[in-house]
Amino acid sequence: MAFSRSLRGRRPLIAAAAATVALAGGAATAVAVGTGAHDDRSAALATKIDPSVPKNVILLVGDGMGESEVSIARYYQGVDKPLNMDRLPFRGVATTYDLTPLDDVAAKGKENFDPDSASTATAWSTGHKTMINRLGQGNSANKATPGENYETTIEAAKKLGKWTGNVTTAEVTDATPAGPTAHMSQRSCQGPADTRKTCPTEATGAGPNAHGSIAEQQVALRPDITFGAGRARYLQTLTADGTKTVVDQAKEQGFRYLTTKSDMDAVTSLGDAPGSQPLLGLFHDKEVDDNAANMVTEWQGPTAALAGADGNAATCVKTHRQDTAPQEPALSAMAKKSIDLLDAASTAHGNKGFFLQIEGASIDKRDHAANPCEQIGETLEFDKAIGLALDYQQSHPDTLVIVTADHSHSSQIVSADDSELPTGYYNTITTPAGDKLRISYGTNGGNTGTHVPPTGAPSQQHTGAAVPVMAVGPQAANVTGTIDQTDLFPLLTFQKVPSTLPHGTVTVPGPTTTVAGPTKTVTTPATVAPLTAGLAAPGSVGSASARRGFSLSLLASKGAKARVTVRSGSTTVGRGAVSLRGGKAAGLRVKATKLRAGRAATLRVTAVVTAGHERVTRTARVRVTKR
Repeated sequence: MAFSRSLRGRRPLIAAAAATVALAGGAATAVAVGTGAHDDRSAALATKIDPSVPKNVILLVGDGMGESEVSIARYYQGVDKPLNMDRLPFRGVATTYDLTPLDDVAAKGKENFDPDSASTATAWSTGHKTMINRLGQGNSANKATPGENYETTIEAAKKLGKWTGNVTTAEVTDATPAGPTAHMSQRSCQGPADTRKTCPTEATGAGPNAHGSIAEQQVALRPDITFGAGRARYLQTLTADGTKTVVDQAKEQGFRYLTTKSDMDAVTSLGDAPGSQPLLGLFHDKEVDDNAANMVTEWQGPTAALAGADGNAATCVKTHRQDTAPQEPALSAMAKKSIDLLDAASTAHGNKGFFLQIEGASIDKRDHAANPCEQIGETLEFDKAIGLALDYQQSHPDTLVIVTADHSHSSQIVSADDSELPTGYYNTITTPAGDKLRISYGTNGGNTGTHVPPTGAPSQQHTGAAVPVMAVGPQAANVTGTIDQTDLFPLLTFQKVPSTLPHGTVTVPGPTTTVAGPTKTVTTPATVAPLTAGLAAPGSVGSASARRGFSLSLLASKGAKARVTVRSGSTTVGRGAVSLRGGKAAGLRVKATKLRAGRAATLRVTAVVTAGHERVTRTARVRVTKR
């Protein structure tokens, strides 16, 4: 079946049905990688289904982060140390194809199966497919002819009165961060000078429908937070013969201009209303180092090479950014600052919520460069940002968190046996656990037959595989199965109508029961709804916190009592009880007082919920760390 290319005629996204009460929020402890392998996960997933409309949406995009890139980072970190993204309970895959330019025969673009970041960012940011290198616009006959402008996620959020943010480690005018903030026929038209050269009909002053460069459009849109690189684009002059830059224009319009981590750390609040005092944080210029216009990578390591006698052994330097560019904030620091500021602003001014997009950009950049150390470092830093978003969601269950990628990329895990060397570029890395991890890049270049490693691999190509999509929070179950990237748009723009989750029923035999008598008949109901319940628990807690007490949330479909038991192995370490009102969530704090201090463990939480003769049992797992 073909996927729809626009919102018109879109097939509905169907939430997973479950005969249980949906409980918003909470980490997905029972579905983490490598835990609970022998347990039935159905009940745990059912408790995570929430069909309501979210107040906040946090979208995290790993650029070029296909399943292979995720696996590489996971295996490097250690198979016994799940990634933060493994905490998300709902998972699916999204198709990423884009379109070729319009043709004379079909009056539509044909499918192109190896997309770029611009067309894919447009897909989730607008709900429409478009051609390669295009942003926020529909397809057209050729790349130089602009298409129809579509409403974007940030534009939609601003119409709802929500606060907005856009964070990246690339230039803020690059394809992925430009997706929700601009409309441009070609992604390279980032600054005014770029646009005058490449997209002249869209440059400022070219006509009534010319909106200017991506940088100028971002200033006009006024997201509350814009953090990333790309200072050089904003320092381009607005006119060819002028001296006024986009930065000057932004300052004149009330933007607060930040250039260092210290500048960012010093900000304590946003304005009194969305868009009133926007932050423009441009933390990197292309002259800083040889890493082009993107922010400095967290790690550093050698580029992959062709098969050689040395085995291409690689050592990763994990302090590269903090040693060479301490003035640049890490992605996780930008993410935390953005979440804190947007949450505080929304709470203080109207409580309408926020939309935030966060991109880990250089997973893709270093995959292009065939550099596994730097690619892994960027993936793990992106995963730190995911962890921060999930921690926020756990305490703010009205927040939808979605993690995905724009497209897949080249890197593959291959055998580390030197008798089976890859034909293309590769590096072999020793993991912290002492295992060999060999990464091969083979979508551009290849083995010349000389067996002499060149000075560097050619830029690797994207691949067309579907990308992972993961979610937690209201509407999160809609990402399960195989969807298209355009199907994310209604979730990201607060458009999904709440669905009604079905309850299980018990049928009394026979439609009616008649009691004998000359004048009186008693009829019993044909159906009754059974007791259903849900339990949510934190994904992990520190040892000391577990002993002091950690919070659970319980919910039942009718008035009931819940008794909770906490076990570590076969030992009961804590108990608790709470009364439940039908349809109302209740909190319970349980203390694992008998848990040994300073010891890691996995706690099994069992809640037995009873109402009259009915009884329902729900379980969850909580990982205890030594901290």
